[in-house]
Amino acid sequence: MPSRGIGPTSLQRFAAFGTAQKCGLYGALCRASEIPDIPKSAQNGAAQFVDLIKSFGAQMEGARPQDLQKHVEDLIEELKLRDVIMAADDSATVSQRRIENVNEVINAAHRFAAMNPQSESPLEDFIFMSSLVKDEEKEDDRGKVTLMTLHSAKGLEYPAVFMVGMEEELLPHRRTIELGGDLSEERRLCYVGITRAKKRLWMTKCLYRSNRGKMMERGPSRFLEELPEGEGVIRWNRNSPPTDDMTESKADEFFAKMRAQLGMDQG
Repeated sequence: MPSRGIGPTSLQRFAAFGTAQKCGLYGALCRASEIPDIPKSAQNGAAQFVDLIKSFGAQMEGARPQDLQKHVEDLIEELKLRDVIMAADDSATVSQRRIENVNEVINAAHRFAAMNPQSESPLEDFIFMSSLVKDEEKEDDRGKVTLMTLHSAKGLEYPAVFMVGMEEELLPHRRTIELGGDLSEERRLCYVGITRAKKRLWMTKCLYRSNRGKMMERGPSRFLEELPEGEGVIRWNRNSPPTDDMTESKADEFFAKMRAQLGMDQG
């Protein structure tokens, strides 16, 4: 992306050549002139892509982890990826979501560098850690948490639930706020998360969040502000957390009242 004059048919021929010659798709692009029935425009596009990969590959040779974010940003700019997304015939919501995904790659590169300052192969390690590769035979899910979106949590329940990112512009989302949309759907989504918890629920927010390598101050979600005091709701910050006795007694009191109001068996 962008296509560089390489259409679906040419791409299939590149892939077939790479399989036949056992050189892979990239190897086929490097040997574009050898492949029959590849238009000149596609050959030129393949040459441009190969030059781009070689150039950035050379930059990453011996690069330090702290250089990774800049190289990722430079590659995205060189590809004009944001322009391609905005020029596509998609809705404003879809385009904005894709732009945010691109920006999140930059954020992820920054986080990787901060967490892995000694990496000797930052690009390779970053890609490996970012890929959703899972060894089914060795994976053991015992003692681990389940990560999911609020949408995918519908219909499920867990003894303990953590709702993270309870910040304005995340929940409710910035697009809904800026477009003047109806917040009721966002509020219902928040309710879905709250009601996934059988016993205990934590709702957390960041004081600061990294955005393209810069720390930005974050404000609490309006939905947090709407939660009433008492009735099992306890607010605290990391500098003055409540004791376990406080949280347990409040939770027991809250759920006892809930069961009574619903006419449920107290047992």
